[in-house]
Amino acid sequence: MSERRVKHDERNDDDDVVCGIHTPATISEELSPRMKNGIIRTKWTKSVAVQTIIGLPLRLRVLPSLRDIEENNDGNPSNSRFSTFLKYLRFLGRLAFSQFGLLWFLVIWTVAGAAAFCATEGPREREQVVLLKNMQKDLAVGLATELRQLRTEQDQDVEPLWSDKVRQYVAKHEKLLLAAVASGYGEGGNSGQLWTFPGCVLFAISLITTLGFGAPVPRTTAGRTVGVVFAAIGIPVHFLLILNFGLMAVLRLQRYANARRNSQLGNAEPKYSLPIPRWVKIVPFVCSVAYYVLGILCFGIARSRPIAASVLFPLDFTAAGGLSTIVGHVRILYGLYLEGAVTIAAITVAVLQVSATQSLTNIGLKYGLLIEA
Repeated sequence: MSERRVKHDERNDDDDVVCGIHTPATISEELSPRMKNGIIRTKWTKSVAVQTIIGLPLRLRVLPSLRDIEENNDGNPSNSRFSTFLKYLRFLGRLAFSQFGLLWFLVIWTVAGAAAFCATEGPREREQVVLLKNMQKDLAVGLATELRQLRTEQDQDVEPLWSDKVRQYVAKHEKLLLAAVASGYGEGGNSGQLWTFPGCVLFAISLITTLGFGAPVPRTTAGRTVGVVFAAIGIPVHFLLILNFGLMAVLRLQRYANARRNSQLGNAEPKYSLPIPRWVKIVPFVCSVAYYVLGILCFGIARSRPIAASVLFPLDFTAAGGLSTIVGHVRILYGLYLEGAVTIAAITVAVLQVSATQSLTNIGLKYGLLIEA
């Protein structure tokens, strides 16, 4: 409801006149004579009052409203261009904070983050592999050279000397290998790389969904900085989107269930205050089990994995489970699979929230845990 307040210059007229839509308003005889003549040289203040319905869950719009909530009543042509600019600016703001806008932002943010991870971690991974192979080659050449020198310089039994020399080089190789593993070598396996663009897309999705179990860790300072910035913005936006989508899906299911129940009961007037049916509460859990079975079929059996490995298919997409040996498009598909899993989890949480709110409220009021705000 919109209201208008008129302030007057006379000392006795301190109160405001509030005019509401569809509300008859009278002007007092004690007001200034200028109002009787129809001339009002006062400042009009617009305000918008929002009336909320108690118990009605609120969510973000899927698409923004095309109607602008601000109306230009000034009538000054000099401000028309500026008002038009503000109108389009407000529309862009509503578009950005709708579910459609958040979805596109997350898509662009994920692709940009994957490109940044690939640019910061990819060259370092390839350089480290080449460097360690060169070091191993130098160790092997050095060991063979010293063993030949021991054999040519000493005519007696050289087996103890060989054992000591081999033991020294094994210790050197152990130190070299531990240093390489500490810096991230070996996460890619014997063949393959982790920080390719598809691998970076999977890492970005696992980061914003917080399902990064066994995911590779950025090793460079630039890569870690990108990870912190990417997660600080991507995680809140992602949770905002999936929670609103989950709430919307649950409300649609509840509305469908109530409409179906009203049609079966033959109610002339639909009742929307009915409790959520039991099947609506069970649907998310059934979908969760079916979704995991779909993952077993797509990422386990379809890849000719053993039954045990197929059941535990998420372990194949970890750094220690052989992620580097998986082709790029399968990594991207698994990232989308993670997104679907988080969406189903959000719907499950929304079902529990909507169905358990009334019960928890009654328990809280019964035991004195809740009071009026």
